[in-house]
Amino acid sequence: MRAERTLSRRLYLERMERALSIPPLGRPQVMALVIMGVVFALLVFIGISDAFYVYGEDVQVKGVKYTSPEEVYAISGLEGCHVFYVRPTEVSARVEQLSFVRRAKVRVMIPARVTIWVEERVPVLVWQRDDGVFWVDKDGQVLPPKGEVRGLLRVVDPQGLAAVAADDPSEPETFDTYLLQALRDIHDIFPSVNTVLYDRSVGLRLVVRTREGDIQVYLGGYIGLEKRLEYLPTVLRQMRRQNTWYRFIDLSNLEQIVLEP
Repeated sequence: MRAERTLSRRLYLERMERALSIPPLGRPQVMALVIMGVVFALLVFIGISDAFYVYGEDVQVKGVKYTSPEEVYAISGLEGCHVFYVRPTEVSARVEQLSFVRRAKVRVMIPARVTIWVEERVPVLVWQRDDGVFWVDKDGQVLPPKGEVRGLLRVVDPQGLAAVAADDPSEPETFDTYLLQALRDIHDIFPSVNTVLYDRSVGLRLVVRTREGDIQVYLGGYIGLEKRLEYLPTVLRQMRRQNTWYRFIDLSNLEQIVLEP
């Protein structure tokens, strides 16, 4: 019995030894282990190397005039972000929150280079109200003024009548686009007119400068303004042909035009 137990124990140990023994590695297995090691080391390097993390010197901002590159970088959320975690659409959305940014496009390159192209809003009008002065772009977007832009038409609107409230109370107000187009038409027809006044009592009024002197023109509300604007040059031509001059022209009602010397 003792001999049988000894033999059984020996067989068990031999089986365990065979089970735990590592077969000799061939060339394919060695190559696979080397590749795995290299990949692991590369992943560790990418994870810890500063070369793959985005900082200010790695970001290039293009197309800005009214917005500083520092503003774009600050809102982009790129500071210290690993390049593999940068989502261009998310960065674009954050940059487009800036008031002067109409559209932003982001390109990411390895190891850590980010280029942000910005399409800015361009002011076409100065909007002067009792509560401040603002710029307006072609879409009626209200912008904070940044310096001076020569050649812009100024509308003096003390009561802020041109303001259009957004459907969402959290969104900022905009400038009435119909009025904006009317004002741009005025500026196209009379480039010398640099200021238009707008109030409840008389609507739109402007000053046309001539060789004989300044002429105050009342245009009324901007509904139907196109026809009245078309008629104004006709009145001015008639004045030149007749060698007459009026200091006041009221075109608010084409059926009853008022001319005062």
